[in-house]
Amino acid sequence: MLAYVQLTSKVMEDEYECKYFTQFKSKEFIDVRCIDHCVGFAKIGSKYFIIDKENAFDDANWENLE
Repeated sequence: MLAYVQLTSKVMEDEYECKYFTQFKSKEFIDVRCIDHCVGFAKIGSKYFIIDKENAFDDANWENLE
């Protein structure tokens, strides 16, 4: 299975360790097995900040509630 994705300019970090990029680049097809998880974007000024809820917190020390 393939996914049609849009690439971005280089991802950088600001002084608060928030990751962002400044522009979208070309689009291409990639193998779905290469996708780890999806993220969101928030445009603030001329920067697109990456919203990554999956990696927002280190849950290694949390109790397994299953």
